[in-house]
Amino acid sequence: VYEHVKAQLDGFDLVYCQGFTGWAFIRARRCGELRAPVLSNLHGYEMFQLAPSFRTRLFRGPMRRLARRISLGSDAVFSFGGRITEILLGMGMRRENILECPIGIEASWLVDAAVAPKPTERVFVFLGRDERRKGVKELSLALRSLIHDGNTGFKFHFIGPIDEDNKVVDERIVYHGAVHSEERVKTLLRASDVLLCTSYAEGMPTVIMEAMASGLAIIATDVGAISQQVTDNGWLLAKPEPSAIKAAMEEAIRLPVEELSNMKRRSLEKARDQFTWELVIDRKVELMSRYGQVGR
Repeated sequence: VYEHVKAQLDGFDLVYCQGFTGWAFIRARRCGELRAPVLSNLHGYEMFQLAPSFRTRLFRGPMRRLARRISLGSDAVFSFGGRITEILLGMGMRRENILECPIGIEASWLVDAAVAPKPTERVFVFLGRDERRKGVKELSLALRSLIHDGNTGFKFHFIGPIDEDNKVVDERIVYHGAVHSEERVKTLLRASDVLLCTSYAEGMPTVIMEAMASGLAIIATDVGAISQQVTDNGWLLAKPEPSAIKAAMEEAIRLPVEELSNMKRRSLEKARDQFTWELVIDRKVELMSRYGQVGR
């Protein structure tokens, strides 16, 4: 990327780098070859979060070093907030150089109103890949325990490819596999009450945005910037432990219809009032413009 634009460097007011694309621009700035400030956005900083296995921890070292190099070398970095800002402060970033801005959701995802839950049934849903950091194994263990203890009055939908070893055989659990139709995903979400996102590491999950815009309450682990999404509209778990997942699901099953309806409504309001792309883009442009002026 740098080689492609280096002849035009004098014409830039600011360089905005997604992911790990910033290292050559940072080096050029240090050498005096680039006058414009460099702003980096490394998204979720998952390599600094909970690791689900020894293998994962083993491969994180080089990624952490590169993330530190880019973050500390940039004039400023974007953060989704929450635990991600804590990670940046922990590596030595100055707070004034951390620019907090969320991701957004297309307005087309927003429903007019959250659907009230049925008095006799709670509908849960998981949407995503079955990779280790997503905590599908722990979620499946929680479901097995829920069923073993005789809990009734719930249904669970898995949207996405789930490994056979993690599948739970029960008439209340439906595995839809990979669903490529956005409209089908919207239909399944809007017919549900609670989304589960029991990950070990995240940035600011789009799936939670989609669920909020669909009027769902959320059960999620307090990783990445999920605390910016989930407040009084769901349950934040310290870790993706099966017992904690199960306890939150049991509470959602027992919760009176009115209380769960209020959670669902607050999710929708939060998505509409804070996270539509129009609002997010205005915020990001304001931050970039302000920092660009300071840099000049």
